[in-house]
Amino acid sequence: MLELLKQEFRNFKSPLYKNSIYISLASLTSAVAGFLFWAIAARLYPAEDVGVASAIVSALNLTFQLSMLGMNFAIIRFYPEYKEKAVSSALLVTGVASVVLSIAYGLLFLLKASPFRAGMQ
Repeated sequence: MLELLKQEFRNFKSPLYKNSIYISLASLTSAVAGFLFWAIAARLYPAEDVGVASAIVSALNLTFQLSMLGMNFAIIRFYPEYKEKAVSSALLVTGVASVVLSIAYGLLFLLKASPFRAGMQ
């Protein structure tokens, strides 16, 4: 058991282990910061405002995740072989996808929200 622990500690010197730990810590930090932000916002602002803001943030996150199309993982997979071609291709594909999805979401929102707005006036 002790030998296994020593082997794992030696693996921490590997860039793969270091980078995976950094990625995990970045995700954890982001999650904790988001949790704290929404907890503070819920105390400082009315529930309606927090709900609208949360819906907007969720819509932006959905658009972002859909527009990535898995290219973040494709870069990790294909970078050693294709180098900058992999990055430029992924940027082009995700850029086009994000513009198309953002326009589609905006049009959908306008079509759904316009009868509501007409009723409010």
